[in-house]
Amino acid sequence: MSPRPKSRVKREAIDETGGAATKRARTSATEVSSEDPFIATINAAVEQYREKDAVEKHSLREKIKTLEKALKAKEQLLFEESEKRMAEAKQHHQDLSCSQKTVQSYHEYTEQLQETVKVREGTISGLRSSLRVANATVRKMENEPHLQCEEVMNSKERVIKGLHDNLLVSNDALRNTKAELHLECAKVGDLMATNHEVQTQKDLWEKRAKAMYSAYEGVHDKNGRLIEKVEATLEACAPGGLSKKSRKMMDELKSCPLDELSDFHAD
Repeated sequence: MSPRPKSRVKREAIDETGGAATKRARTSATEVSSEDPFIATINAAVEQYREKDAVEKHSLREKIKTLEKALKAKEQLLFEESEKRMAEAKQHHQDLSCSQKTVQSYHEYTEQLQETVKVREGTISGLRSSLRVANATVRKMENEPHLQCEEVMNSKERVIKGLHDNLLVSNDALRNTKAELHLECAKVGDLMATNHEVQTQKDLWEKRAKAMYSAYEGVHDKNGRLIEKVEATLEACAPGGLSKKSRKMMDELKSCPLDELSDFHAD
């Protein structure tokens, strides 16, 4: 294979961005310069401007690419930050909604507990009525000593049984109320950090619970005195003493302690 001509090698070595046109312009300028020096000067200036323009355009393209990359990176960062803020806002909204539901549930429960307390107060009131009836019965029996001992004994036993049943019912009701109030106080403690009204409500229920306990304690003391009085009256009416059934109920009434409620009373 024969070697390529030198002119061909030079043309292939020229840059693709306009080198071939530049060489042709130079060749044309050289040919013209032999004819007119002024035109040769203009052609040289034009060629120099074209080369400078090509370099500047290439530099501008590189700068544009760099700026586009930076802009895309900035847009991605802004998008990620926006998504993060939206997720945080959504979480805050869910937390607020949950807190509002918790407070609403607490208010509903306290209303139910208030109704329960009213029922317990009604139980205490009924027990007081029973005591008044029992006292009236005892006074009537004391004023009628001519009644037969057996009739007196039966009447006394009915009074004692009524007191016994009422005390058991009242004790169970107050024990349940105490358990509910303890649970409510625990809930109050959990919500105290977020709602100031919880503390006020907690104090209210504690005061009511202590008042209910005091009322029950007073009734219990009155029952104890009444039982002693009934027992003394029966001993006086019946020389043989109380029957085994009456004695058993008497012992149960006397041994009905307040220990199960004393811990709450001490709070």
